[in-house]
Formats: sequence, C-alpha cells, structure tokens
Amino acid sequence: MMLREACKSRRISKIDAQTPLLVPSFSSVVCDIPSEMYAKLKDHIADASLFSAYDLLLGKVTQEDIWVSDVVFIDSGNYEIQHIKNALKQIGMTRKPREWTLEIYSSIVDSLRPPSFTKAILVSYDMKKVLSKQISSASSFFARHKQFATCFLCKPCDESSTKVDVKSLVENVASIDQFDVLGLTEKELGNSLLSRCTNILEIRKALNSRGSTIPIHVFGCLDPVSIISYFFCGADIFDGTLWLKYGFHNNAAFYLNNYALLTGKWMSTDAGVLVISWILNLEYLRKLMSYMRRYTQDQDGKVFGFDPKIMEQITDLTSTAASCVR
Repeated sequence: MMLREACKSRRISKIDAQTPLLVPSFSSVVCDIPSEMYAKLKDHIADASLFSAYDLLLGKVTQEDIWVSDVVFIDSGNYEIQHIKNALKQIGMTRKPREWTLEIYSSIVDSLRPPSFTKAILVSYDMKKVLSKQISSASSFFARHKQFATCFLCKPCDESSTKVDVKSLVENVASIDQFDVLGLTEKELGNSLLSRCTNILEIRKALNSRGSTIPIHVFGCLDPVSIISYFFCGADIFDGTLWLKYGFHNNAAFYLNNYALLTGKWMSTDAGVLVISWILNLEYLRKLMSYMRRYTQDQDGKVFGFDPKIMEQITDLTSTAASCVR
C-alpha cells in the first residue's frame, strides 16, 4: 500500500472535527493534579483532551472542569481499573477497586452536560470478547447516548489474548462503518514498531477499499517519534499521558530531571518544573499537530524538524511496513 494513500487529513464526521488530532489525556493513574495547578493548565488545552469516566466517579476531576477544549473524549475508565487491580496484585492485596460496570459508566455519561460549543466523543466500554460481541455491545451502548460522537475501541478477542485480531477486524471492517472513530491501543497493535505500523496500514487499506474515511485513534501513544510513524501509516488521532510524565525537548521525551537540566530550569523547584513542563508540552503538541496537518498537504517531512537520522529511520520503518501490505 502506498503511504500517500494512507497519510491524509480526515474528519470526525458527526462533530466535523479535523484530524490529525493530538489528545493530551488526564488520568489519576499518573497523578492527581492539584486544583491550583490545573487552573494554570486550562488555558493551554485548546484543541482536544481526554478524561476518564472512572475518575469522574471518584471525584478526581469535576464535570465542570472537563470541558476545557474544542474536542473532549470521555473514556470508559477501564484503564484505571486495570491499573488498580495490577497494583494491588503486585503488593499481594486482595482488596478490589470501587465497583465499575458498563451500567455505572452509562449512568456517568447520562449525567454529563457538554456545553454547546464542545464536540464530545464517547469511547466504548472496552472488554475482551469476540469482535462481533464487542461491536454489538458498543452499538447498543452508543444508541443510548446519541448526543455524542462515537469511538469504538477494538480489543483482543478473549482474556488470554494480548493483541487485537487484525485479520478478524479487516475481514469485518464493514461493521465499523456505524462508528465515527475506530480506536486501538498501541500495546495491543503488535509486539514491535514494524508490526504495529504494518497492522495500521492493513486496517487503513481495508477501510480505504470501502471508501471509508473513518479516523483511526491510537490510544496510549503520545511520544513524537511513534506518533509520526503511525501517522505516516494511516493513523489520525493520538492520546496519552506521556506529557504528564516527561518533558518534550528537541522532538523527544525526557525524564523531568533531565528536562530541567536541558532547558536550564535546574534552579526551579520540582513542582515548578512540573507545571512549566506541562504547559510547554501542551504548546509543543499543538505545534506538532499543526506540522502534521501541513504534511498532509505537501508530504514534506522537513516540516517536523526531526534530526535527519531519526527521520531516516522513520522513513525506513514506514516504507518497510508499506512493502508488507500488498
């Protein structure tokens, strides 16, 4: 498959939102942001954001505080649930996290009141089961919440699987037409950069064969190098919490202590560096998104300003993936 056919600007049809779209995510798994820090961030989250419905249930974030961007994704919260379960298991505790079910998620969604100027997208309640049942469950769930645009998050087909069944997804891609966005988590797309790029291309090829322009959303991916690699292969939307953990500098993500040193902020307090890095990370993501949109027009990789050696590797990676997709 030609990369030029895969890497294009698309739209989330129901809300008429343009892609590519970079989505900084908020999650209590990473940190509970104090209200005074969050107040400083609000003005810098203009384009898109993602919040967990489970965090809304726990009061980690208020409903009034989530409508901070033009596009807002509401995630099911199963990421937080799984993280809590894994953490408890590691320390040998049998205590369970607060109950969380599809019905509770639905009730949280029912309570949401998006402002008229916000374009809200609802993510399906993700669970591992055969693809047809995933699609059926998501379809029924979205039918109860028609005021939202829809993102179907495709998961592995059974509890023992760690990867999405791409072959099954490609064979049943016609069933995806009913949704506004197709979501896949980065870790479940493959066990290498090459396999993930190849699988994204396979999915995009299947969508293109039907004339479908549905955007592909890669969950859990917000580092610049991976973003551009998957973007070249036909992915459109990227979200993650990396921007809360690391500082972006020269198109790479650095541990915050290293970031403070590299940016000359080593005299600032850790809390000060944290807030500064968050704000600058948000500004960087907006610039990167702008460069990506420009790239869809002229296909000139120089716009990203990557080190030539890095850009060469990205080009080799994506070209190799394209050669695997006939």
